Amino acid sequence: MNENYIVELYFKDNIGLNDIRYQDIDKFISENCRILKRDYIFNENISLEHYDPFKLYSYIRYEVEYFDKYLSSQIELFEEIKMIKYKSKLNNQESNNINVSIDQINHIIEKIDDMYYIRKNLNKFTKYIDNNTKRNEFLKELKQLSTLKYDLKRETFSLRIIDIKKELFNIEKTIKEYISLLGLNVKFIINYNDIKIDKTLFDKIKETLIDVLHNSVLSFFESKKLNINDEISFLLELIVKQEKYNLIIEINEKGNNVDINKIYNNALKAKILNVNETYTEKDILLTMLNKNYINALDDLEEKEKIMNFIKLNNIIDELNGKISIDTQENLITYLINIPFKILFIYGLVFTEQNKTYVINTEYIVDTFEFNKENISNLNGYNYYKYKGNNIEYIKLPIDVDEESRIGLLVKTNNKFTIIDVNKKHYFEDLFFNKNIDSKIYMGEVLLKSVKKAKILNIESIIDMLKG
Repeated sequence: MNENYIVELYFKDNIGLNDIRYQDIDKFISENCRILKRDYIFNENISLEHYDPFKLYSYIRYEVEYFDKYLSSQIELFEEIKMIKYKSKLNNQESNNINVSIDQINHIIEKIDDMYYIRKNLNKFTKYIDNNTKRNEFLKELKQLSTLKYDLKRETFSLRIIDIKKELFNIEKTIKEYISLLGLNVKFIINYNDIKIDKTLFDKIKETLIDVLHNSVLSFFESKKLNINDEISFLLELIVKQEKYNLIIEINEKGNNVDINKIYNNALKAKILNVNETYTEKDILLTMLNKNYINALDDLEEKEKIMNFIKLNNIIDELNGKISIDTQENLITYLINIPFKILFIYGLVFTEQNKTYVINTEYIVDTFEFNKENISNLNGYNYYKYKGNNIEYIKLPIDVDEESRIGLLVKTNNKFTIIDVNKKHYFEDLFFNKNIDSKIYMGEVLLKSVKKAKILNIESIIDMLKG
């Protein structure tokens, strides 16, 4: 259950249409509270004899995620504002939304793809249309069919993306209720960026992630029982973010201490470790994720905690991810790294030799006029003179047009490289399935222009060509 706000802005009667700063007002609201909906409501009570075509007989109604008295007072500073009304709106997602399963979404996407074959078959009939005007009209309709397919697929596919804010809010609510139930002084915080996560991935890890967070709270509870200081406080932090093409989940427990000797002895007892071998602290901590570790335990609560870790580790392994455990003084960190199969990028799109390619703009630091005269060879390596500095230059392993080039300064693995691409380019938001079999391409994508493009794996290409 999330609480949104309805905000209504009324304008002064003596203000003309051209004197109302719509864009400035809208920008202020957008920057201070996320706009969910915007409606222009016409006042139907104005009679014809009093109607003035140069006056505004309407007000603006916003639905926003947050609003308060301070924001209201700031908006009232706009002299054209007559009055502001706002009230909370309880937004029950369960009643407003229709639940659609992932399988249903995939089935719909498959059906949308069938439109490609329909268009292909219809295209055959163009040769039977003698009238050039009619033929061009027919081809125009076919292009619109392709655009419709693109839009339908994109909108349907978006249903597979979780509402990250809503999901993490629900997790926060669950854990805080558990903390309150145990009467603990635990500060629980969640930090995240606005990442796009596929529901199939998130649904696999969500419940087990909550179980592991329960583990952390229970560990705090046990620490409190052993500590005579009732004022002791704990911090539990959940971080969810994207790094490159991976989902990173980090759990930090501050206020807990790990008995590394106890874990080591349990691992020996469970025959996970060998007494004659030497192990690092990280090696010892990771034994808790081994399914045999539970055999060394007698306490049922402790067994349940370890089972949660084992379940999480199995799921992460299934998703080709990794988990690590680290400790510092008074701090335990669980770090989960899961590669995304479906990627969302803002891409630079360009064409070389009638083939279209995309580069993820996250790697691009700068673009500039490219001059091949600035390339020099030193000790067998090519360098480009960029702003007085020699930066290593590589040529992309694709057939390129030699004329009209722009240079790209890209950064991968904290190192800079210069590449060049066709000067004619544009940018587009894209999503695609990652292809792990190629060192040159990350996958293929359908562009809004209904062309297919290959996503260049810039990081892999640079590593490969630089050796």
